[in-house]
Amino acid sequence: MNSFETPQPTYVLLGGGTTGEAAAGILDAQPEALVYAGVVVTDSGSWSGKLRTMQLDPSGIDDRPAVGDLRRSSSALSAIPEAAAIFEYKLGTGATVDDIDQQGSRLLETIAGNNPRISADRAAKIIEDTSMLARKVSEQNKGNLRGLNLGHLVMTRLTIEHGDIDSATQETGDLLNTRGFVVPTTLESVQLVQQDGPFTITGEHIIDERAPLYPGDVTMSFSGSAPLNPRLRAPMLRAVAIGAGPGSVYSSGIPGLLAEGTAETLAEAQDRGALLAISGNLVNQKTGTSGWTADRYVETYEKYLAVGRRFDVVILNEDTANLDPERAVAFDRDYLDRNGYTVVATNLVRSEGATRQANDLIEVRADAVHDMGALGVAFVGHAALGRSKALANV
Repeated sequence: MNSFETPQPTYVLLGGGTTGEAAAGILDAQPEALVYAGVVVTDSGSWSGKLRTMQLDPSGIDDRPAVGDLRRSSSALSAIPEAAAIFEYKLGTGATVDDIDQQGSRLLETIAGNNPRISADRAAKIIEDTSMLARKVSEQNKGNLRGLNLGHLVMTRLTIEHGDIDSATQETGDLLNTRGFVVPTTLESVQLVQQDGPFTITGEHIIDERAPLYPGDVTMSFSGSAPLNPRLRAPMLRAVAIGAGPGSVYSSGIPGLLAEGTAETLAEAQDRGALLAISGNLVNQKTGTSGWTADRYVETYEKYLAVGRRFDVVILNEDTANLDPERAVAFDRDYLDRNGYTVVATNLVRSEGATRQANDLIEVRADAVHDMGALGVAFVGHAALGRSKALANV
């Protein structure tokens, strides 16, 4: 049976740390769906960057894919919110390894009896090994653990144990009892590279904080070979709909499309009937996308699709009442309609706005936050078009 005929439609989202939150929105709208969050592994800032290169592996490997965005997406999809909160809690000034141990004990207590996907012995072994890793991290960072969380350490420890980020992410899903599937877009440890006219900038956190000097001549790539994860390609080819965005264009949105083979897989999926959707940002970043309109976002993302390919649906926010009028992303619906896009315009602004942990080392990047529930409803509602196209091709 073709997967499009099954009662469990498959959705795939590609992007950075908010991809899991968007996937959760889809599951809230359609609980029976199979939802895959394809997440980039190029974070280079804060603890994600530090843990990539610390000498923590007995085998001597000191170059690992970043776990930060995978961790955040896994937490967003956890069916045990209390466990996710412990996983994400960031330590404050003066915190020690004892604080990590306390968080580990709390996590074990929280999942006990609530998680059929992992045995108590295996969970305890993960936390025990994570405690040992925490001591190495503390030594190498001169005792400063501010901003670190248990999730960073658990995923780094599992990556070292399994020898690959994919297996580590899968077991993290078991530990947190995730509702959907979080999948690294590639298994390789690569850096994000921006070619800005004659200038080459390496490092996701650097790229995210600067405005291109040659905005009409920007190209994004990885620092080395990074094939698309086969565990992500398979669901893409049976997907009803595949989505890109929202998120920082240069540091999470476009990187979700950069793994080798992604453009070709998207084209094949589209030929099989999958709908390709892009979700627009609420506001422009102060650096990088200042003054952009929705069509600029669409055109920029489409440069990374296969030649001649376009998105089918553009999902946009139409309620700008509570947004900074100078930064709200404007759109010309008639222009998008004339160019063949299906435009879905709805209220996508979360009422409570952005939040930030007290010990977070990274400032809130946006003063407005997507309502992922509303985004999920919009995505699922218009994925029916892709499902109809797919069934016609059975």
